[in-house]
Amino acid sequence: MTTLILSGCRTEPLGSYLKALGVLRLVGEQRDPEARGWWQGDKFALSSSLGSIELTGFLLHEYYPTPLLAPWNSGSGFRAQGKRPEAEQTLSVIERSSLERLAPYRAAIEAGRGVVLEGERRGWRSASGVDFWEKKHKAQVVELCRARFPDEALTWIDAAVVLAEEPEFGVPLLGTGGNLGSQELSISFMQRLSEALSLSTVRRAPAPGDSASWLRAALFMDSAVPAVEGAVGQFDPGGAGGVNSSPLGRATSLVNPWDYVLLLEGALLFASAPARRLGVHARGKAAMPFMFDASPAGFASASTGESAKGEMWAPVWGRPATAREIRHLIGEGRAEWDGQQARTGGEMARAATTLGVDRGVEIFVRHIFVDRLGQSPLAVPVGRVRVRGAPDVPLLAGLDPWIERVRRAKNPSATVATALHRFDRAVFALADRSGPAQLQQILASVADLETAVGRATAYGAGPPGLLPIQGLDASAWVPHLDDRSPEFRLAAALASQHDDGGACLRWLLRPVTRFRLASRLAWSEAPAPVVGFGTRPIHEVLALAHVRRSVEIRAAANGQEVPSDSREHGLGTGVQSAFRWRIAAPAVDVARFAAGDLDDDRLGALLSALLLLDWARPVDVSGWFVPARDRGGPAPTAWVVLAPFFHGRPIAPLSGTTVDLCPEADWLGRLARGAAAPVVEAALRRLRMARLNPIMFDGRVLQRTGPSGPRLAAALLCPLPTGDAEALLRRVVPPPID
Repeated sequence: MTTLILSGCRTEPLGSYLKALGVLRLVGEQRDPEARGWWQGDKFALSSSLGSIELTGFLLHEYYPTPLLAPWNSGSGFRAQGKRPEAEQTLSVIERSSLERLAPYRAAIEAGRGVVLEGERRGWRSASGVDFWEKKHKAQVVELCRARFPDEALTWIDAAVVLAEEPEFGVPLLGTGGNLGSQELSISFMQRLSEALSLSTVRRAPAPGDSASWLRAALFMDSAVPAVEGAVGQFDPGGAGGVNSSPLGRATSLVNPWDYVLLLEGALLFASAPARRLGVHARGKAAMPFMFDASPAGFASASTGESAKGEMWAPVWGRPATAREIRHLIGEGRAEWDGQQARTGGEMARAATTLGVDRGVEIFVRHIFVDRLGQSPLAVPVGRVRVRGAPDVPLLAGLDPWIERVRRAKNPSATVATALHRFDRAVFALADRSGPAQLQQILASVADLETAVGRATAYGAGPPGLLPIQGLDASAWVPHLDDRSPEFRLAAALASQHDDGGACLRWLLRPVTRFRLASRLAWSEAPAPVVGFGTRPIHEVLALAHVRRSVEIRAAANGQEVPSDSREHGLGTGVQSAFRWRIAAPAVDVARFAAGDLDDDRLGALLSALLLLDWARPVDVSGWFVPARDRGGPAPTAWVVLAPFFHGRPIAPLSGTTVDLCPEADWLGRLARGAAAPVVEAALRRLRMARLNPIMFDGRVLQRTGPSGPRLAAALLCPLPTGDAEALLRRVVPPPID
């Protein structure tokens, strides 16, 4: 076996990739069934019984071209009314040739002419003369072609037309039934084939030496040869010509004939045979192997005003495989996400990172089919996704139903569309590289999207499925979101707080509430109780949320302060704003927030994302906490004094002593207005009344050295572990010296 590195066959552009498949397919099917091909970096390697001379000799003298014919198209050369003279003449050149290797082609042309005669007999021809066939009969022409064509020509039909319950013609790889704009692919193939085989054409027939030079350049890039003028179509954006394609403005489209012949031979591997196997929902692009509806994200080259017709994910494998194995790989087209065949590029990105594709594939090269400058489409390579097992990607399945309802809703606002695009970009970023930062970005984009949906009036009258997000299990998400930063721990602690009735911080910061007599969330008719989340500084928003929480607690108690229920020391009455259920944050993190040492913008963004999670199930955060001996450290004194009052649980500052501290009703309001010193003095006074003997007496000095009142109120909303709350109280009320 000889191994050849085909330097002319690369993973990009799409035409070069398809050319590699064409070489492997032709060698494997017509010369050496044991030939194997694989990718070494960006180049294609071929191991077979053929050396370089034998390979070029096989293609030049022995290769049997696959018949590509499309009698259902007006420009296919079968119309015979002089409307497409060049196409009719090209068809005639192949038909009149005497080469034995073109015998299958001639048989297919004869069958095609029979299809045209039968279609005319049945009255399928267009009466207007503008079109070749009546549109309602075009599918019947395809079915008749499939019934009458020789076996060698059937592969082309399967690749050009989706053979589902009814033929469909919109296949991005091969255009509309084999048409790319004004270019008819079967005719272009025959034109390039005539040049590659040195057949007589309307132009000077290329010499055999020209053909050999073109072939070596196509396979090995070992010489620079002049290309011929001709449409390369969407397969090579760099050679397609057009406006701004050269320093002089507009360039002519040039093509190496062998490049074009081999790439279309390779494209035949992407046939629609799996359409029936993939199920009734796999129609159009989704019925073709590795073809998907376009996701307008994940690449930076999108231009304003262009439309994407779809996308193709070209599999790249590093293990030697025969043509039969690659035909099976592509024919299977396995790309599963959440138990179903992937339909969009975004779903394909998730399938590739959850091993929802065949294990032999190492990388997918993503190509977007776009219309640019009003011309024929181009297949633009926009990135690569490595096949791997990413444990965080399956979490996205819980978001899909809600995201799909948003996509299907009518009249999305510009804000909703922008948020959807941001979500799509985040999905591709996660597919490219997993990690807490990428997953946080996805959840943050969903939070922005939910906010946009809640504000969009058009959605208010839309489907009832467009309710706030719920059901995202925090116990599953948090381990993958946790980046070990104090901002994350603090955001998780704040977001996790809730009462038995469902009241939580999300209900204060978002216009979200719960349906009466139901467990579902709904949009509230009024704005959020606390406005400014996402626009105002986070410490100001949290301070107002804490005040609002206190007001709601008093309202629930009919305006009465709640008496203390301590077992030893009753410290009067007050309003305890602490939630019943919560994940505590380490005191050292809360102290840094109170001192203004954390990234407030990041804390706000993380809190916005984490508020979407359902915190009903226990979340393991044992790794957050340091040993008790390390709980000390710098902390704002005012916060140290006040934090035990807002803990909401009985604490033991001294051995054998348990107290249930409770703040006075007006403390939070005064803090939010900036009056921190009087609140600290009131707290010290309450400790002295309980005979706990604090070591400090004058809270006014804190007015000059401590954090602002709003920041204190925000920090006091952050729940602490009981051990940390007790340690803080012991710093204010030290044990007596023996």
